[in-house]
This record gives sequence, C-alpha cells and structure tokens, in this order.
Amino acid sequence: MGLLSDLFSFLAEVSDDSYLYSCERWFDNLWKKMYRPYTAEGVLEIRDGKFYKKLYVTFRDDTRIVITDDNDEGKKLHFVNLNSEQKKQLLRDGFLTIKEYE
Repeated sequence: MGLLSDLFSFLAEVSDDSYLYSCERWFDNLWKKMYRPYTAEGVLEIRDGKFYKKLYVTFRDDTRIVITDDNDEGKKLHFVNLNSEQKKQLLRDGFLTIKEYE
C-alpha cells in the first residue's frame, strides 16, 4: 500500500500545473472571511527546496498578521511552472507574490 501511495503522490506532483491556482483560491477564501482587513499579500516562500504559501494581512488599525496553512506540505520548486516575470521576482526578492488585496 505504501508503494501505491507514493506513486499517487508522485503523479500528483508531476501533473499538478494548478498549484499556483490552488494557492490563489486559498488566499481568496481567507480574504473573504476576514473582518475589516485593509490589505493583504499572498506569497509563496521557499523553504527546504519547496514553495509554502503565506498570507500577510494588514488591518485598518495597523495590526499585522501572517497566516500559514498547517496542512501545507509544500511544492517542490521544479514542479511549479513559473513565467519569466515570476522567475525574476523570485530571484530578486526570494519569494513570489501570487495575489495582492486592497
């Protein structure tokens, strides 16, 4: 059973072109549930060779929080398709902005 599970995990990683889209949906869902947020930025940060999603939120009273997904297992860098602008930002900033909210 372990081998079959590993195979399905591998196939999901290789065929998953929708990782950026699923992150965007996660950010959108959080943004919609917030009470009186001012701005937010959904980003992917690199840790141990994988992308992990984070939402940085600023509220109207200048309170700032960072929300992470406890179930986020990360996504290996080479399995995420990035366009040239995203690659440039990643090299320049060390993280990738997926979506900004106001």
